[in-house]
Amino acid sequence: MKHLVIDSGASKTEWVYFDGQSHHSFKTEGIHPYYLKSTTAFNEFYQQFSSFYQDETMFPFDKIYYFGTGCADEQSKSSVEEKLRLMCTRWIPESRKDTVKKEPCSIFVNSDVDGAAKATFPVSEGIMILLGTGTIFAHVDSGNIIHRIPSLGYVLGDEGSAAYLGKQIYIGYYRKLWSPETLRLIRERTDFLDYGAQMSKLYSSTRPSAHLGRVAQQVLSEPITNELKFWLGQQFISAFTLAKELLPRDNPFEKAVRTSIRDEKNSSLEPTIRLPIALSGGVIQAHQKLAKSCAEIVFKDHSVTLFPSFARPLSEYLENGVLPLSLS
Repeated sequence: MKHLVIDSGASKTEWVYFDGQSHHSFKTEGIHPYYLKSTTAFNEFYQQFSSFYQDETMFPFDKIYYFGTGCADEQSKSSVEEKLRLMCTRWIPESRKDTVKKEPCSIFVNSDVDGAAKATFPVSEGIMILLGTGTIFAHVDSGNIIHRIPSLGYVLGDEGSAAYLGKQIYIGYYRKLWSPETLRLIRERTDFLDYGAQMSKLYSSTRPSAHLGRVAQQVLSEPITNELKFWLGQQFISAFTLAKELLPRDNPFEKAVRTSIRDEKNSSLEPTIRLPIALSGGVIQAHQKLAKSCAEIVFKDHSVTLFPSFARPLSEYLENGVLPLSLS
């Protein structure tokens, strides 16, 4: 069984191919259903994969599993599926197009929230935090979303996301809110010198959230100033604190009983429900140590795990039959 798993955000996409023996990972720019005509991601993947896959006698995929941002409604899912099918036809040699069936592989398209849930807690319960160009906070049980906090997108919310951080970097630079050292670093890593040209570039962008995300990536790549590190830690703590609201609360009666037992036995029994915390996202990956230490401050006594991506664990779960049959 040859399958392709795609974990797509607005800023970047990871494609993981499994051929029955080994995994192969490819990275491209992001994909969003609203910008399918302008994205280069499908061509980027086709070129990368074609140089790797040389067998023209067989179609390379049996199944494709796509989990992406913006795929919460049926119209968006259908648009992405059609784009994937169009991409797949490019692998069919002219000599075989008449003999290969119209749909040579099965394609499953779902939201990035669903994919992240199945990648982080496929058979257990926990809190999932994804700080990408879109922000996801969700309580997950066995791959299913029990409750989530809406991100509201880069215009209204997205606290802690790359787009949100990029917006704050813009504001801090042009209003001179940063220290001279930080202003100099931002100037060296971006083209912020010309105010008029930069504002025109930002507001004429067809994908402003991705543009803001790239600015955050440029500025926050190590090494950064102590001021930026302290500020970034504050952003992590603020975002993680929002997710803390997802933690299930103890039943008041049960808590009273447990507190009574604790007092009687003079033990340190703690009534708080502890769930594992899963962290992911580009900014988190770039500053893993800082992100994890901030999460451990907010989620005291909860285990914290970092996920570099969701495509690889999803691929491995499919390989081992862990994911629900509806997907495999």
